[in-house]
Amino acid sequence: MLAADAASADLVLQIYVFHFGLAKGSGLDFFGKVEFSVMVKNLKTEESQQVQATGTSIAKGAMRKKNIQKNVEADIEGALEDAVRNFVRGTQLREEVASLLKDSPK
Repeated sequence: MLAADAASADLVLQIYVFHFGLAKGSGLDFFGKVEFSVMVKNLKTEESQQVQATGTSIAKGAMRKKNIQKNVEADIEGALEDAVRNFVRGTQLREEVASLLKDSPK
């Protein structure tokens, strides 16, 4: 559940984006790539843990400029969705949250 404000939260997430956009593939092609790291911090104990997530998406090729632009947009959106899904569903986040909350005073 989301807290009403940061002061009343048990944990706070700080997101650091390392790569958001296209990355060079093999040959002349490019693919969408998103890499970010999230610092999960327990405000009561001041402990923090880092969780990383990556997402990639390979777009379909296109010959027309309009289609290329649309495919690049879809490719980057797909990579972002993939990275967020990997972060939220990942066992690393679950383990880090559990470790930060286990010794937290109530």
